[in-house]
Amino acid sequence: MNWSALALRLVIVAKLILAVLICMYFWKTDDLSGITNLPIYILVLCVLYIGMQMLTRRLSNVQNWWDWVYYAGLVSIMVPVMLATEEKLSIYNAITDYGTIMLILPGLVDGYFIITKNRI
Repeated sequence: MNWSALALRLVIVAKLILAVLICMYFWKTDDLSGITNLPIYILVLCVLYIGMQMLTRRLSNVQNWWDWVYYAGLVSIMVPVMLATEEKLSIYNAITDYGTIMLILPGLVDGYFIITKNRI
């Protein structure tokens, strides 16, 4: 295994860990201030996730369709920050809860293809 293959595997694991941490925050948050006033560590995790996603694309041989799914997760984080109100809180909680799953999906699919020895 060469250096770039090992680095790709490590980046995918790191990306998956970051995505799970971000999702855990949003799954535990059910109040308006939790989704409109994001803590700085969540923003840092999101920036690190974006960096890991870009590094995954750089290290990978091919560009896959699931590499673009994480944009939906990022949008699901930012839309409630700008638009959430107390009256529609349950809708925006659902958007963040289900939308952040899109952050996990690229890591899972990449991991699946690495484990099954298919090229990514």
